[in-house]
Amino acid sequence: GSVARVTFADLGGAAFEATLQSVGRVAGGRDGTYDIELWLDPKDTPMRDGLVAQIELSDPNETPSLLARRAAILRREGYPSVFIVQQQAGGAVAYARRLRTGRSDGEWIEVLDGLSVGDLVVWDGHFALDDGSSVIIDGAPSDPVAAASQK
Repeated sequence: GSVARVTFADLGGAAFEATLQSVGRVAGGRDGTYDIELWLDPKDTPMRDGLVAQIELSDPNETPSLLARRAAILRREGYPSVFIVQQQAGGAVAYARRLRTGRSDGEWIEVLDGLSVGDLVVWDGHFALDDGSSVIIDGAPSDPVAAASQK
């Protein structure tokens, strides 16, 4: 029953209102996303096969969430993951951590589980890391680019 805004770039960026009819109960195995069904008024929407839509769903009751940069998130074994950095006696070490993610605005992704405010998150060069790799921190730990942040 929620209202969504659906925008089609191929229709000159035209935006339409749609009603959310259903949300899948099981996440897809390949990408962890859920299928949704939206209903648009056919007489108001010049639909045709092959259109790609951008969908905006809003929840005014939602409280601010923990966010991480999209660039920090990797897919490992089919799940969204990040590398966090922990200081140890021998220096900084990166550890893989599986996440449960939510909404995204393009640059930032909501993290529902797997990170805490203040965790240092690797967002550049992480593709070359293994769990337990020694790392050098480039930038101040208080830099919001380097740490999970509240937004």
